[in-house]
Amino acid sequence: MTNKNDGWGCRETSWLAAGIIGLVAAIILGVSADWAWLLAVLGGVVVAVLVGLILLNFFCKEADVSETVTAAPATDPAPAVAPVTAPEPIVTEPAAKPIETPVAQEAEPAVAEPVAEPAPEKPVEAAPAPVAPSVEGGEKPVAMAAARGGQPDDLKVIQGIGPKLEELCHSLGIYHFDQIAGWGANEVAWMDSNLPRFKGRVTRDNWVAQAKEIVEVGVDVYAERAKNSGK
Repeated sequence: MTNKNDGWGCRETSWLAAGIIGLVAAIILGVSADWAWLLAVLGGVVVAVLVGLILLNFFCKEADVSETVTAAPATDPAPAVAPVTAPEPIVTEPAAKPIETPVAQEAEPAVAEPVAEPAPEKPVEAAPAPVAPSVEGGEKPVAMAAARGGQPDDLKVIQGIGPKLEELCHSLGIYHFDQIAGWGANEVAWMDSNLPRFKGRVTRDNWVAQAKEIVEVGVDVYAERAKNSGK
C-alpha cells in the first residue's frame, strides 16, 4: 500500500478493499451457496473485517513508519563546537556479583518397580472316578479283621441267613449290617458265586435291601415289621 495521497491513506484503502471483498463474498454466499441473505450479509461482514485486519497488519505498518520519518521536521545542523577534552574516566570497581545460592533440587519420587503377578494356578483336575469292574465275576466285599468292639451284629435277623450262613459270613470278614448295606452289584455278584452250598442266596433273599432297612430303623423295629408282614 502507498502512503497518503491527497488525504487518502493506507488504512482507508485497506478498509475500502476489504469492504469490496466482503460485498463480493456476501453476493457469492447468497447466490451460489444458497444462504439466506441475512446470513450472507453477516458472512460478508466477517470476511471484510478479516481481510481489513490482514491488510492493515501486513501493509500499513510500513506506511505508518515511512510517514513518521517523512513528517519529522528537518533540523538545522548544529554549530561547530570546539572539542572539549573529555575528563579521564573514573575507574570504578565492578560491583560484586551476588553469590548464587544453589537451589536444592527436589528429589524425584522413586518409581516402584512393577511387581510381577504370580502365574495363575492351574486348576486341579479331579481324579477320574474308578471304573467298577464288570459284574460278571464280581468283586469281593471289603472284609474286616474282627467285629467292632468284639461284638458282631446278629446277622440272622436278615431273612435267609441262618447259623451256617452267619458263620460263613464271619469267615469272610462280614460282621455288621452296614457292611452288607453298602454292597453294590459287584459285591453281590461275588458273594452269590462264593457261598458254598448257598450260591445265589444274597440276591434271592435280597440281603442288601434288608440290611439297609435294619440300619435305617434299627433291629427291633425291623423285627416287628417282619413279624407283622409274616416274613
